[in-house]
Order: sequence, then structure tokens, then C-alpha cells
Amino acid sequence: MTTAWILPGGASFGAIQVGVAAALADRGIKPDLIVGTSIGSVNAAILASDPSPRGVDRLRRLWLETDRREVLKLRAATLLSGLVGRANHIVGNDMLGHWLRRVVRYDLIEDAPVRLMVTASDLVAAEGVYLERGSVVPALLASSAAPGVLPPVRIGERWLVDGWVLANAPVGWAAQQGADTIYVLPCGGTEPYRGNINASRWRRLDPLSRVPTNKARARTLAARGLPGGNAAINQELVGALVARDVRQEFIEWSARVDIFLPPAPDVGAMSIFGFAESEGLMADAYRYANEWLPQAMPMTPDAAARPRALVGVND
Repeated sequence: MTTAWILPGGASFGAIQVGVAAALADRGIKPDLIVGTSIGSVNAAILASDPSPRGVDRLRRLWLETDRREVLKLRAATLLSGLVGRANHIVGNDMLGHWLRRVVRYDLIEDAPVRLMVTASDLVAAEGVYLERGSVVPALLASSAAPGVLPPVRIGERWLVDGWVLANAPVGWAAQQGADTIYVLPCGGTEPYRGNINASRWRRLDPLSRVPTNKARARTLAARGLPGGNAAINQELVGALVARDVRQEFIEWSARVDIFLPPAPDVGAMSIFGFAESEGLMADAYRYANEWLPQAMPMTPDAAARPRALVGVND
């Protein structure tokens, strides 16, 4: 049996993946392959050094000890250039690159102790890219390059951006590599979140925390009609296409291999860039996953087709 962990994107909600990974590790569920996208690629690269309880605890401490402003610092000139259309991003990736070089314990993807694959999206070819060899930091920067927020990254002849767009949870790719048991570590769910949500504190701490989640935009769209501005329309369209493609892949491959999607806390009221609740999200995710694992059943095609079945994977 070959086991894969797949970690999709979700910005600050990647803290949930840490809690789920801790529950899996505590029950002796070890990955032979780890696949990461966007923030999931960062988590995956660190877990690929050591997915044991000790390694997961190191990742947890990194989440708690790292200030977002250490890795994604807002600079007035960059922000203004992006907002007026003179640049293709509003946040530089130089500090993120320095941080990754410090915390990832190997230089090449193929040197990871556990097999690692990082996804990205090719801007020109409009296809998912699966990076298994080469320098790990550029791959992570490419996988995390949220369009319009962080700059695209050139690797070889390709210009790459966030894997969320075209390869967010590639269960089919993992299955084709021989994985017959796949755990997808989500960045959200439908279970009640028990932490203390304090939006005003987020706003005081970090202006990026005002950016809403896709789900929050979807609720606004349903309640108030079409959003204003071409950027908002584009965000809704891309999000809808991502959700459709992920659902189709889960429906197809859940009939062939065992795909497990643990329950996780609902992040609908939170900002995707609000890191103040990381500790609470990790704790809730651990508790839900730990309670679920003894009776966990693989997903069926019918279950994958249900509304909100893939919250935290396709949102």
C-alpha cells in the first residue's frame, strides 16, 4: 500500500493542515508521497523532512512563531505599483524566499527524505505543472505565487503562478504515481470553529487580513448579485472553474482509489490572510481529525458530488 498526503492551497487556513497532519502522525499514518500546492506546498516541504509527530510539532512551532510580516512584508512602493497596474503583484517574494531557505532543510526537491511534489500553474500553456526535481525554494515561490498578489516565477522556460489555479488537489496525479490511499489535508471544512474570532483585532494587526475568502465572496454574490469591477468578476470565475475541476477529479478517482477527506473547522467568517487564529485552527483541526480517524471511510463518487462536500479543497 502506498499512502499519499495531498495539501491544497488556502493561505492562512493552511494552519488547519498542521492540525490534521498531527492527528495522522499520532496514529502512525505515514506518507510515502507528499504533494503540496501554495501554502500547502510550504507545509509539505517542511513535513517531507520529517512527517513524524516530532516533525509536525516543528511545523506547528513555525506557524506560531513566524510573523506574517517577516515573510510577506507590505511595502508602499510595491503596493502602489501593483494597484495602479505598473506591476503584476502587490507584495514582493524576497522575504518569503529568505525565510524558506532558512526553514527548509534541503536544497533540491529530490533530496527530501519523503518523496515530494510541488504543483504550480503555467501562465502561458494554461496547464498544471508538477515539480519533482530542481531547487526547492523557487518551486515553493512559484506554487505560492497568488496571481496579482505575489510575482510569477520563471523556472526554465515557464512562467509559473499559484498551483491552486490548475492543480490544487491532484488526487489523480498521486494515484497515477502508485498511491492507493490518499489523505487530503483541507484548508477548511463545515464543523463549528470554537476559537475566538475577532475581526477588529485582525484589522489592527494586519491590513491584508481584510481580504475575504472565496466562500465569503460567494455568499456575497448569492445575496447581493454580481460584484462590482472586473477583478471581482474574474475572481468569481476562476474560483468557480477551480471548484468544478477539483470536484470532477474527486468524483472520477474516488471510484478507483481510497480518498480520505478529514473534517475541519469552518473558516467562512475569517480572512484568508488573517493569521491571528492559527493556533485555534490547528487545535480544532486536530480534534476533529482525531475523533474521525477511528471510523474514517473513504469518499465515494456520490459523496464527492454533494454540495459543500469539498469545502477546504475547492474553495
